[in-house]
Amino acid sequence: MINLTPFKWRIFILFVSLVVILLTACTARSSTAEVVREAPRVIFRGEDVRVTLTVKGERLLPVCPPPPDARPLRAVLVIDHSGSMAGEPLEEALNAAAIFVGMLNLNEPPSGDQVAIVAFSDTARQVLSFTSDDEAAVAALRTIREGGGTDIAGALEEAARLFTGESSPGVERIIVLLSDGQQEAPGDPVAVAERIKASGVRIVSIALGDADRQTLRAIASEDSFYEAEEATDLVGIYSTVAAGLVGTLGRDVVVQEHVNIAAFTPFGVSGRVVEGGATLRWETPFIGRNGWRTYYILRPRRYGLIPVTVSEGSIQFVGCDDNLYQFPSPTGPRVLVLPIPRLILWCIPVPLLLLLFLWLRNRQPPPRPVAPPPRRREVVERPRRRPPTEEEETGGHDILRE
Repeated sequence: MINLTPFKWRIFILFVSLVVILLTACTARSSTAEVVREAPRVIFRGEDVRVTLTVKGERLLPVCPPPPDARPLRAVLVIDHSGSMAGEPLEEALNAAAIFVGMLNLNEPPSGDQVAIVAFSDTARQVLSFTSDDEAAVAALRTIREGGGTDIAGALEEAARLFTGESSPGVERIIVLLSDGQQEAPGDPVAVAERIKASGVRIVSIALGDADRQTLRAIASEDSFYEAEEATDLVGIYSTVAAGLVGTLGRDVVVQEHVNIAAFTPFGVSGRVVEGGATLRWETPFIGRNGWRTYYILRPRRYGLIPVTVSEGSIQFVGCDDNLYQFPSPTGPRVLVLPIPRLILWCIPVPLLLLLFLWLRNRQPPPRPVAPPPRRREVVERPRRRPPTEEEETGGHDILRE
């Protein structure tokens, strides 16, 4: 048993608490040359593990030529979430938009791509302004819910406002519009689109199901109109648009992850994924030249230091030379799942710091010995002798003689 004074115990507990707090801000990582898997290093009771999987495009085989005019992008995703989009159409639209985001060259400001999101029904609203954070973009997509009518003109106006003040030279500005309906609110979407295109912004329009194809075709820039008969076609269309903007490394991409099912339950994923027990499988038409990025969420089933995966995953695709390429993904990383709520950890250092402060303030140093003051020497002034008289010098006065 360690024999520590109460003061040393306080210092020890405070030190451990601060170390754990610092670890919560760190990220655990496992990687190969081509694939990186990241997760929080420490989580607490009641929290979930967000695992980010990144395929590094520059590490794969650059066998496809880049697009002839590849420039940094400022892309606005404009998504119809009216009542007719309820269910599978909106879910597939959000999955396709997430794949589009994953193919862009984000997370490399200031020279990289940026994306913004506008959602519309009978009114339009800005869900997210321009950002280079792909996780923020995918999270913003997941906040969109169905309901309302259709105002395409208002949606285009809102998207155009995002470009106001955007003066970055040498960037390509683009709006990707998806709708399954017709203009119901006042306004002329074609006139609004013509004004936007005249300012140098390219518009890609996607007609889903029973959408007003004539209007959406007139809205789109040249060779930028797409039709989706079924909602499941959206992933291919969005991937094709992204591939034309950033280029591709391959097609028919399949990514597999083998989750540690004994310790975690997968319940949230980005993009279209086939879930089968411990295996998560993504299928996407293209992988961009800048790579591919997605995430999934795991719910812990026990506490301790637990690996996210216990066996290798894989990524495979068909290159532009029609050869099949396959790369492994690493196992791990390990995540420390603590059986205490996060609030308790933050509460521990506060009272300890307060007690330490009070202890230091009340602690009186031992009195220092004080030397007695030096004794003052009293000088006694002796009476000064009177100088002798002349008679006294000659022997004095002889009384008997007188």
